Amino acid sequence: MNNKSTIKSKFLSIFFALILSLSFVFGCTNSTSDPQKSPYYIFNTPASSTSTPTDSTGQKEELTYTDITLLNAGDIMYHGPQLNSAYVPSTGKYNFMDNFKYMKQIVSAADYAVVNFETTTAHQNSYSSYPSFNSPLEVYDSIKDAGFDMLLFANNHCYDNKKAGFMATLNQFKNY
Repeated sequence: MNNKSTIKSKFLSIFFALILSLSFVFGCTNSTSDPQKSPYYIFNTPASSTSTPTDSTGQKEELTYTDITLLNAGDIMYHGPQLNSAYVPSTGKYNFMDNFKYMKQIVSAADYAVVNFETTTAHQNSYSSYPSFNSPLEVYDSIKDAGFDMLLFANNHCYDNKKAGFMATLNQFKNY
């Protein structure tokens, strides 16, 4: 490599490093005056934009905004230790209500909370964990109690119990 090519290469490296640094600095700048709200998580949404509202005199009214809180959690799946700890021998049933006790306040405070349901609820006489998940129906009680509004099911475990498991789980979603 000649000297001119080396200088050009170093210049381009420094230039791109500077651009990346500036992008990071400006991207992380918090422009809101309220330290409790971060602009990365709070979005103001205008009212319907199909028509501008007018008052009784025909004057255009100012658009209003509504703040909403969206929460998206990761995966809910039930491994062997979770299944074993939720089993109540005296009733022969499962109780998963403690699963979300440390985050229930956060989840239920959101206007809309979504979580990925990474198990099936088929074959209610037999439960399993990795690699093919199948959980008791009682899991839904704890998920609903925690405040989740939507379960996502498009994942690599939705067919753990074939089509029958997929369909049984979707039917249970409708029940809850």
